[in-house]
Amino acid sequence: TPSEEGFNDPDYGGPYLREVLIELLPTAFRQTMLSLADASRDLQDFFARQALPYILAYSTLAGSAGALPVPLVDLLLLSGIQSRMVIHLAQLYGQSLTGQRFLEIASTLGLGMLMRQGSRMLLKYIPLIGPVLGTVASGALAGASTFALGKAFCYYYRAVHQGHVPQPEELRRYYRSELARAELAWKNKA
Repeated sequence: TPSEEGFNDPDYGGPYLREVLIELLPTAFRQTMLSLADASRDLQDFFARQALPYILAYSTLAGSAGALPVPLVDLLLLSGIQSRMVIHLAQLYGQSLTGQRFLEIASTLGLGMLMRQGSRMLLKYIPLIGPVLGTVASGALAGASTFALGKAFCYYYRAVHQGHVPQPEELRRYYRSELARAELAWKNKA
C-alpha cells in the first residue's frame, strides 16, 4: 500500500486480522461442521430417495417369483433377484461390492430369511391347499424379505458413508424391523 493512502503500519493490520480470525474461528468451524452435517444428511436422503424405487421394483419382482407354484424354482429366482438388487444398490451408493463383503452382510441377514422362505416353500407340497397357501405365503414373504434386505443394505451403505460399519446385531435388528413393516404392508395388499 502506498504511504500516501495513510497506511503507515508495516504489517498492514495483520495482527488485528489474526486476532479477529482467532476470535471467530471457533464459530466459523462450528458453522462449517453444522453445514457439513446437513449436507451429509441431504446426501443420504438423496441416496434413500434414489434407492426406494429400485427396492420396490425388486420386491415386487421377488414377490412374483416367490408366488410361483413350482418348488425350488422360486428360491433360485429369488436369490438372483436379491443379488441383482444388492449390486444395483451398491452402484447407486458408489460402493464396491466385493464377494467377501456381500457374503459378510448376507450371512448376517440371510440364514433366518432362508429358513423362513424354506418353511413357507414346504407348504407348497401339501396336497390340495398347499399350492395355494404356499404360493401366497411365499410370494408375500419373498416380497417383504427383499424389501427389508434392500433397506438393510441402504442402512449399511449409509453407515459406511458416515465412517463406520454397523455391527452385525445392529444390522440384524434393522433388518427385522424393516421386515416386520414390509410383512404388514404385504399382508394389507393381499
